[in-house]
Amino acid sequence: MAGTWGNTNGNWGNTNGGAAGWGNAGNAQQGSGMVYDGTALGFDDAISFSGAGCIVLQPGEYEFTVKSFERGYFNGNEKSPGCPTVKMNFDVEVPEGHTTVTHTFFLRKWESAIDQIYNFFVSIGMVSVQQRENKVPIVPKWNEAVGCKGHFEIKSTPKKDDPTVIYNNVKKFVDPR
Repeated sequence: MAGTWGNTNGNWGNTNGGAAGWGNAGNAQQGSGMVYDGTALGFDDAISFSGAGCIVLQPGEYEFTVKSFERGYFNGNEKSPGCPTVKMNFDVEVPEGHTTVTHTFFLRKWESAIDQIYNFFVSIGMVSVQQRENKVPIVPKWNEAVGCKGHFEIKSTPKKDDPTVIYNNVKKFVDPR
């Protein structure tokens, strides 16, 4: 079983192709006294292990808590043009401990992208199933999602150039029970 740096597709901390320009995720402080606020480290700065490990989850459904989010921008590639992004960090508790699953929402006018955002907000209870069924327009309130709980289905995805590295990827968001 291989560990990974979060839920990345080949880039440290960036998801689904490596969007650039991530903002500050907040001022989370760990037991080491270091403030993990996204500011730059110097080459000679002292660091401590944060204790945040990666647990490779088995495919299936998990409860999550929205830990943080970051606004960013995907610069585009040969398959799609650039667009704004929202990188969400989800805390998942399993018997082995806590792990963070990261997922990036691409803010573009594609049915699959819009439906995924809508389903996320239904999953955390900020939007009702009835609103979705009636196709009621919403304005996503990303900042209000932090701290909310929901369920998603995880799929295991091997890294393209190293299949021994497995990523925890969100397959779909699940309606509240």
